[in-house]
Amino acid sequence: MEFQRGYLRDQLGFELTVKVGHRRAARFEHILPEDRVAALAPEECTFESVFLALAFSYAKRQSIIGLSEFYQDVSTSQELRDASTQAENLIRDFRTDSSMRLNVFRAQQAAQKNIKQSGECLSPEEQRLVDKVISDGARAGLALPDAERQKLTELKKELGQACVKFTGIITFSLEVLKGVPEDAMSGFKKRIEGEKEI
Repeated sequence: MEFQRGYLRDQLGFELTVKVGHRRAARFEHILPEDRVAALAPEECTFESVFLALAFSYAKRQSIIGLSEFYQDVSTSQELRDASTQAENLIRDFRTDSSMRLNVFRAQQAAQKNIKQSGECLSPEEQRLVDKVISDGARAGLALPDAERQKLTELKKELGQACVKFTGIITFSLEVLKGVPEDAMSGFKKRIEGEKEI
């Protein structure tokens, strides 16, 4: 069944990947678990309602949107690889916006405070998750003043776009690619640089 889905995706081509990327980004904007977490009153913020809910959601989200990014590395179709790169751009912007939500960070801080005040005993793994999420939020700039946080968000998006563009311009000489099957190399873009074909 999974092979058939992959085959169909490849046969339908790049339009499907772009549409899927847009649709997935749009769908997640409407059913974000971050929205549910951000809507919680501070006293409702617990390990289960905040940290666990977000962790499960992130894992499920990655399993879905990862497919859109996958094709840029494996498809034999240039159009599908380009569409997958476009989908990755959308997904990176979405991830940046999602990771920089102050209202979610405040809910996470409230949950951490409630866990400490209630004396709830978390397993070492659960405690590490709480500590890491709070630490990552602070390191990501969520504790910064509004103007600085907004600037940081914009810079992160620019960096994400630059990373995607950079990945698309890596070049290799034919000598370096010696041993790579011809059918794999036939899908690569070729150009002449100096006296060498790359």
